[in-house]
Amino acid sequence: MIRHLRWDRCVNHRGAAAEGFMGEYFGGLDRQVGLIAGAGFDPRSARVPESLSRIAPGRVRGLFLREERPSPPAVLMSSADANDGRLRALLPGSVVERFDVFDAVDNAPVGSRRVINLLRNRLALDGLTDLVIDCSALSAGICFSITKYCYELALLGS
Repeated sequence: MIRHLRWDRCVNHRGAAAEGFMGEYFGGLDRQVGLIAGAGFDPRSARVPESLSRIAPGRVRGLFLREERPSPPAVLMSSADANDGRLRALLPGSVVERFDVFDAVDNAPVGSRRVINLLRNRLALDGLTDLVIDCSALSAGICFSITKYCYELALLGS
């Protein structure tokens, strides 16, 4: 019996293999790419957008997510602001959305619920051939929620 796992349709590459795959796959002029990625202080925030902007110029639409936490250090805010500007410059017309990871009243973790609500309102899939989720600069719990939500959307569309 052949068993098909839910993630069989997913693609995962690292390092040079990722760059090679991206160039071959997203380089086609028929590709219209949506990108969901982090826009925080992490220096990795710009790596995938840099590659996609070079490989598929004018054919990438970004939705960048900025996780907000209470009382962040000024140095991290400065870095996040710089990354925000860099991402907007790499993919003009892209959107950076902020959301709180913790509730302001009781500090309960609410990031996953808030990011899903944000995606419901801001993720536009019309005209896209592909959706890339770059987890490198997002919290693991947030990224799992995003991936599950997008996977469920793909099931509805197929």
